[in-house]
Amino acid sequence: MRDKQDKRKDERFSISQIFEIEFMKEKVFSARGLNISKGGLLCETDYPIEPMARVFLVFHLPRSRSRRALRTEGTVIHVRKKGEMYEFGVTFGDITDEDREAIFTYLKKRS
Repeated sequence: MRDKQDKRKDERFSISQIFEIEFMKEKVFSARGLNISKGGLLCETDYPIEPMARVFLVFHLPRSRSRRALRTEGTVIHVRKKGEMYEFGVTFGDITDEDREAIFTYLKKRS
């Protein structure tokens, strides 16, 4: 559901799952997905990530029939410190047409 004050372009859908994120092709850390849209993800982690960082994500769509892992590069577009955690938004970058279609199909079923 969209909040009337929400200025984001795409509708968000709540999720709760662990993502594997690779940072700078060296550091791998976990983050919990909070919501997803056709353009990106909102996640939280205890790893101190910086805005504009390029990351590589590996994840599964919740309750999807296909257990195939989706893989995409993305850019951290904002970070907010919340206690000991960091909440950050990632915009999808280099993503295959097949993975993008899987996300669109998943979101369409949720709306």
